Amino acid sequence: MKVLCLLMQKNESDLLPLWLGYHSSLFGIENLVVIDNGSSEPEVLSELVRAERRGARILRQYSGNDSFENKGEIVGSLISEYEATGQFDVFLPLDCDEFVGVHIDGEAYFDQSSVFLEFERCRSETSPLRIAGSYYNFPGPGNRFFFFEEAKVFFNSGTFSFIDGGFHSGVSKLQTPELRTNLIHVHYQHKPLELLKAHAREKLKAHVDVYDENQLRNYSGSGSHLIKYFFIDPDKYEKMFDDGAAVYLPRFIEQLSKAGLKPPFQGR
Repeated sequence: MKVLCLLMQKNESDLLPLWLGYHSSLFGIENLVVIDNGSSEPEVLSELVRAERRGARILRQYSGNDSFENKGEIVGSLISEYEATGQFDVFLPLDCDEFVGVHIDGEAYFDQSSVFLEFERCRSETSPLRIAGSYYNFPGPGNRFFFFEEAKVFFNSGTFSFIDGGFHSGVSKLQTPELRTNLIHVHYQHKPLELLKAHAREKLKAHVDVYDENQLRNYSGSGSHLIKYFFIDPDKYEKMFDDGAAVYLPRFIEQLSKAGLKPPFQGR
């Protein structure tokens, strides 16, 4: 079974090497597609060149902000293009802060054999396939996470029709409803606050003056879920999360270690 992972990213210097290393250990570097949305940071550009030399598919023609706004359409078009080749069994759109695993009897596993067992179990399904949820990281050190039933979708080959820009929902060719699977993500959404703000500015700058507090406070369009981070101090940011919900994922940390990787943001 061959799984094609598709990613759009820009200047993810902390996460891109981790994303590439982790998913190449599961699926093979040749089965990773990175759509670069106009990265400018030297370390990211170098990482893309290294990945390309190792066999990853790096697409650089989608560099403008309009491409980010049309991410679902672009990724959907690529899924249809690769689907036509008949080379792949599963299409797995991901963001750069998302790392694939699976629930087995309520426990989280991240090794290749466990993950592929779930793909095999779902192989005959014609619906858009939905993950069980995500383990979001707590900001700060400690490798703590909390589980949330986040909606993200992926597709078996021959079934794709549509995916939205956030990869949260999709439509199959047979119009069958989404089917929940046991696949999960580790989701490093909660970056160090200043880094989170910098990336939020980049995503929002096409819609609002990101340096005008009044405009930010009144903005309600695409990406508005990021606005709250501009008006919070670091202490309050780290206290936003319920410590009682914290869980640890030793198998994830172990899988990173096997691939020669370390969790992100721990030194920030």
